[in-house]
Amino acid sequence: MIRTVLRGFRRVSAVILGRPDFANLDQRLFNVMCFGGTIVAVLSAIENAFIDVPFVLVVGSCVQTVILASGFVVSRYWNIYRPIVWPVILAILVFLAMQWFWNAGSVGGAHYFFFVCGMMGAVIMRGWQRYFVILLYLVVINGVLYLEYIRPDLIVNYSDRQSRYVDIAFSLSLCMILFGLVIAIFSGHYQVLVNRVQRHKLEFVEDLHLARILQETVFQHDRTLTQGFDCEIVYRPSAALGGDLYDLSRRLGILRVFMADMKGHGVNAALSSMLIKSEWVHSGHASFSAGDALANLNKQVVARYGDSLVLSAIVADLYEDSIHFAAAGHVPQFRVFGGEVLRLEATGVPIGVMEDSQYSTERTALPRGSRLVFFTDGFHDQPDLSGKTIGTDWMEEILRKSQPSSADMVRALISKFHAKTGTEPGTTADDLTLIVIGR
Repeated sequence: MIRTVLRGFRRVSAVILGRPDFANLDQRLFNVMCFGGTIVAVLSAIENAFIDVPFVLVVGSCVQTVILASGFVVSRYWNIYRPIVWPVILAILVFLAMQWFWNAGSVGGAHYFFFVCGMMGAVIMRGWQRYFVILLYLVVINGVLYLEYIRPDLIVNYSDRQSRYVDIAFSLSLCMILFGLVIAIFSGHYQVLVNRVQRHKLEFVEDLHLARILQETVFQHDRTLTQGFDCEIVYRPSAALGGDLYDLSRRLGILRVFMADMKGHGVNAALSSMLIKSEWVHSGHASFSAGDALANLNKQVVARYGDSLVLSAIVADLYEDSIHFAAAGHVPQFRVFGGEVLRLEATGVPIGVMEDSQYSTERTALPRGSRLVFFTDGFHDQPDLSGKTIGTDWMEEILRKSQPSSADMVRALISKFHAKTGTEPGTTADDLTLIVIGR
């Protein structure tokens, strides 16, 4: 029974006030103000006729009824309300000011309507007009209070005690109804907005999940590329999508490692990483040395994307007994052999900064039993438990200790990283990528 009544009330409300679309919240509030004001004016005219007040007040209530009813019809059925907002507000103010003097002033019930109507007017208006409505209501209500103070003879008091209580009960009840309608409209629109946000959130989560699968698929490499090498890779984005990327390729027995770290993280960085991956794969890098491959990639990125894409990167070619590498603004990488750690420093500025950037190719020995450690700056920039950047000294301490395999070295690095930062890969502020390769 209660559900039936509520359903019927919603249908009547929809017919009277319009569809609960978040875009027309102002118009629905305006409809409430006009519709409720019309009812108040009609009932006021009837009440005033029965409690023995001057006939001019009854006429004023009738005029107010015509103005508000016309405003409601124009807004609800002709879908026009902005041009008539100010005339309606001014008509309400005039009516309330009349009610003030003819209905016992501050002792009567007119001041309740000042609050409700002023609130609705302030919500409907935008920008400076909102503050002007508030100021206008303040001026009018203080003006009538001041006139009542200096000219108490202008106030027409109730004819008896019963009339006062009837009028107060009537005014307060109607104001509570109007206020309840306003709250109901806000609640309904809030629920519409919440449902819309939840729906978009679900769609966004599904899209992120599909994008994550796509990104992981793109970054997967053929295991045969690392035959003859002891290779372990950890890729952990800080969110659903990451801005780090890597690529492994092999030509004539030479293993090429490409790693890049996009500026920023999240969706923008992830989309940028996919673009760079495509640029790299189609750049013909296999025919270039490490340094020339970075220079060629940089030229393509600047030509196509201007300064909107900036990234650090490293290219390393692993020969039988040496490594040829070039780095574009990347944090120093490591070669580990016999308890000694050699830093592989950057040989140029980040990609996407200058179109004519050049990158020299450096060469260093790669004795059998040595390992190469490639990583992005998430391992360098993450704060420790005291809030300071951890840097890479802790990595060198781990790398100097003998490890049976690349997987063991990765586990040792991840464990130390967790101990120093209190975070696991995948829960950090920046993306983490770690590649350890040994023969």
